Amino acid sequence: IGDIDVGVQSYNGLSKTLTLSAPVAALGVGTTYLLYATTGAGTWYFNPVTKTWVGQNTPSGNTGPTPSGRIAAAVDYSVTDKAFVLFAGSLESDRTVWKLDVTTKLWTNLPVPATGAPPHLREMLNSFVYDKQNNVFILFGGQCTGDVQCPNGNLNGETWAYHLSTNTWVNMKPPSSPGARAQQVMTYDSDNGVVVLFGGLTQDLAINDDTWIYHYPSNTWTRLFPDTKPLGRYLAQIAYDPLAKRTVIFGGVSNAGIGADIWGLKLTPAVTLPAVSLTSPVNGSSFSAPANITLSANATDSNGSVTMVEFFAGSTKLGQALSAPFTFNWTGVPVGIYSITAVVTDNSGASNRSLPINV
Repeated sequence: IGDIDVGVQSYNGLSKTLTLSAPVAALGVGTTYLLYATTGAGTWYFNPVTKTWVGQNTPSGNTGPTPSGRIAAAVDYSVTDKAFVLFAGSLESDRTVWKLDVTTKLWTNLPVPATGAPPHLREMLNSFVYDKQNNVFILFGGQCTGDVQCPNGNLNGETWAYHLSTNTWVNMKPPSSPGARAQQVMTYDSDNGVVVLFGGLTQDLAINDDTWIYHYPSNTWTRLFPDTKPLGRYLAQIAYDPLAKRTVIFGGVSNAGIGADIWGLKLTPAVTLPAVSLTSPVNGSSFSAPANITLSANATDSNGSVTMVEFFAGSTKLGQALSAPFTFNWTGVPVGIYSITAVVTDNSGASNRSLPINV
């Protein structure tokens, strides 16, 4: 009721009267209150063999600390840790991560790491995906809620990677990415090693109909342009079918209304990204400042052609080469330790990043 957390003890259907579990100060005739249904229904487990549900704080259910009630939180399952990981969705700002161990049925609240975390978000749904090949969770999009990092109601367009083993977040800052959005659908295509994203709402409530894939090792988003595709939609459901090797989308809200259609996306042949590696300087090389350093890279593309190789020191672009040999002369380099990478782009717009070397 308002900003007060008060439960409903009972309801009289004849008199249409609610009996509250505790009194509310200054409750009087003519005063207006907003009533919210509970968002704290707890954690439930479904047994497909016995076709029964077991609820939190019931016999055989989980006990101990639990997350606060929340809406449209981000959640996925780690096959490595045998645990569900939950982030955001709270009605109040909560940037911590909650882990649910499926063996012990116990929740653990992991603090916000010193290195930072995404802003508090809602409207996440399928926007938090576990990449089992790299044992990392990928988060994208969502609506900012009650967080000083991001104005309330703004949509987020950042790509974050979360490592459960170390409880650390990394803002990946890929060279390009989908536009900020919420209520899109995302899943992990384990055969091609990419996160698949479709649809969602924009800041001005337009409905997206674009398809993107994210490749974590190269930190690259690539937009796909299939010949046929679903209507743009949000609040749909998505899953990857490992037997048919395809992503499946069901339902959602489009400009045509609430749908019940089913679409499948099959990435065949497997997504092939261009390859790039730094050949010079050698990792661990030392120079005298102000230094002149020749950066060289080997870049190939098995199903197309290389159009550009860019060289970076950290997130700062140093220069580029548009044709082989892919080299760049970095001049006047001041004293420091630098992490150098090369990014290759092919004729289809797909990109890949080299492993870093330090000088």
